[in-house]
Amino acid sequence: MLVAYGVKKDGRRQRLGFMRSQGESQADWEGLLNDLYRRGLEGKCLQLIVTDGCAGLAAAIQTVYPRVAHQRCWVHKMRNLLEKVRRRDHDAVKADAQAIYLGGKPHSSENCVSRLPGTLETRVRQHGEAIGARSAGTTLVLCPAPASVA
Repeated sequence: MLVAYGVKKDGRRQRLGFMRSQGESQADWEGLLNDLYRRGLEGKCLQLIVTDGCAGLAAAIQTVYPRVAHQRCWVHKMRNLLEKVRRRDHDAVKADAQAIYLGGKPHSSENCVSRLPGTLETRVRQHGEAIGARSAGTTLVLCPAPASVA
């Protein structure tokens, strides 16, 4: 089951649509997103799309809503980041990553690791092979929340 939710200006969540599916491929997600588009969600007022990191969904967003900012859910980001560091480093890494998130300043994947607070930068670089250069940066990409919802 594929499900899309929206957040209204007053902060309330609303289900936008759902579709039965056998998987989460790009084609599956494009089916749901195209249905939303046909029903009037053309993306003109969309400010940010937050997802769980599904590759098929990310690709479908680029096809249907290419001009809308896309961000990976911070809960999922944090889980993936903590999987890649030593257990004894979890508290420090989590605190440093939350400082980025709560700071509200946009970070790009290109310079993300160099902008990390010292201890997190060291730990990410130490475990960078396990994380991989691409995912180390994209794990911490931050798009500012729209002002009306933040």
